[in-house]
Amino acid sequence: MAPKQSRQDGAPPFDRAYYERLGEHIDEEMESGDYPEPVDVSDDPNPGARLKRLVYQKQVFEQENKRQTRIIVDELRRRGESWNAIGKLMNISGEAVRKQYSPEMRAQ
Repeated sequence: MAPKQSRQDGAPPFDRAYYERLGEHIDEEMESGDYPEPVDVSDDPNPGARLKRLVYQKQVFEQENKRQTRIIVDELRRRGESWNAIGKLMNISGEAVRKQYSPEMRAQ
């Protein structure tokens, strides 16, 4: 088997098996976690109540997404990843990631 070579952008080589294991881990975590189940709102005849339930579900999802993103960004930084590399993963600039997730910016 040929050794893996770094990509031109300096990022480590893509490891499909790693991402498959990560996906399985996330799936297990979601299955065992205490996440609220999406609710079928179509059974409620009150459109206002249906909308409120959808808004609540969105807020819960967004809070958990922010929490998990912060944990992952912190881990990537501890592993030495640059803000720019993390930004590429998130489809935003490295500066935007740094402003949102750096410990110095969180303290302000």
